[in-house]
Amino acid sequence: MPIRTGMDARTDRDLWLSEDRDDASAFGTLYDRHHEAVHLYCFRLTGSWVAAEDLLLATFVQVWRRRADLTPAEESALPILLHLATTTMSRGRRLIPTQRSAQDKGEAAMGDVLRRIAHVRGRQREILELHTFGRLSDAQIAHLLSIQESSVRWSLDRTRGPLEEPVISS
Repeated sequence: MPIRTGMDARTDRDLWLSEDRDDASAFGTLYDRHHEAVHLYCFRLTGSWVAAEDLLLATFVQVWRRRADLTPAEESALPILLHLATTTMSRGRRLIPTQRSAQDKGEAAMGDVLRRIAHVRGRQREILELHTFGRLSDAQIAHLLSIQESSVRWSLDRTRGPLEEPVISS
């Protein structure tokens, strides 16, 4: 199903592949469509709203820089945006909050989740994050990472045991 909002009826893929790859308007439309979902995903990766904002901005900077090198496989650009958020995060350090804030129970809950999966590293961590936090399908993850769907399922079976779905749901 095409992702269409506002005045621009083009799909994300059409916007991404616009003839003028420097089309700031097309880029702005992609940002408007997906920044909330990417921001929530970044929060789930970091456990901090402040760090999530920084990661969101860094992700969209990467999208702008790499727009000519990447092409969404689907009409929606969300899977590739989440993948870029994950890889941008992996280049930096993982933030696991150590102090609980009485003001934001969501940060405390995400801190608990991140501590439970702290032992998961590398590709398995990325698969777990894209599936659990980004809610991407096994097929979408397999395509993004150029692996078999069975490898995605195997990795998820091995890594998501410590997670309880009600803790991470939005």
